[in-house]
Amino acid sequence: TRLLCQQAPSVGQDLKELFDVYIAPPEPVEAFSGEPMPAGFSKQRTKVHRDGDWHRAVHIWLYTSQGDLVLQQRSEGKDTFPGKWDCSVGGHVTAGDSVLQTARKE
Repeated sequence: TRLLCQQAPSVGQDLKELFDVYIAPPEPVEAFSGEPMPAGFSKQRTKVHRDGDWHRAVHIWLYTSQGDLVLQQRSEGKDTFPGKWDCSVGGHVTAGDSVLQTARKE
């Protein structure tokens, strides 16, 4: 499998965007299946990342018809892991949105 890579557009993010917070599963976390348990509140992106809160994200892995994996390089303007290689498409689930809604937006 070859990797096809592209730099992500330099699109800013809303650091005040709200994410629903979820209760962390019991330790140790080796694998998780099922639905996460909502904590019942939302927090801003910067606070969720700062505090290490569990929150939802989507990751979409794309392959070409030849079986090559398509990656993107994160923008240098990202608040976490700027400039690093990432999945084909990904993003956080905004408070109140579903995983499927987020995947379609991304």
